[in-house]
Amino acid sequence: MLSKNTSNSLKADFIEKLRFQEANAQSLYLGLPNIIGRNKSTLFGFLKENLRDRIQGWEKKVLSKGGTEILLSTSAQTLLNYVMGVFLLPISLCQDLEKMMCKFWWHTNSSKDRGIYWLSWDNMSKKKSSGGMGFRKLHDFNIALIGKQGWRLLTHPEKLVSKVYKAR
Repeated sequence: MLSKNTSNSLKADFIEKLRFQEANAQSLYLGLPNIIGRNKSTLFGFLKENLRDRIQGWEKKVLSKGGTEILLSTSAQTLLNYVMGVFLLPISLCQDLEKMMCKFWWHTNSSKDRGIYWLSWDNMSKKKSSGGMGFRKLHDFNIALIGKQGWRLLTHPEKLVSKVYKAR
């Protein structure tokens, strides 16, 4: 990616000499989007699709409640860790993802494919010792992961990324 202020001839020379391809708005780097615009919900829509695909693959299997808990806590919630460690996701997206997980938890094998929600997601996300299921609240976990990155920047000022942010 090159600055908007770079002339087209300089861009062409740079790309030709270094044998690079110029990134466009839809390109990805390490599986994450390069350019973040105003509408983050549509940009991170791939998270909803990935989670939906993963959950739909499980729905065909007969799982006990213990198996369902393990799948949600390990596979579904860790799917989001990488993205949440880099970007602050919109609250609405976190709520949509939590709704998908909650629906999967309470769904039954009846023809209507609806279940009774005996416990809200807020109560399910409490610690097990407090009467919950131990699931994570995604927005709170997202803030914790971003805070972890900030802590690394503060406690390791000698690292290159810390120097770059400080200079910026």
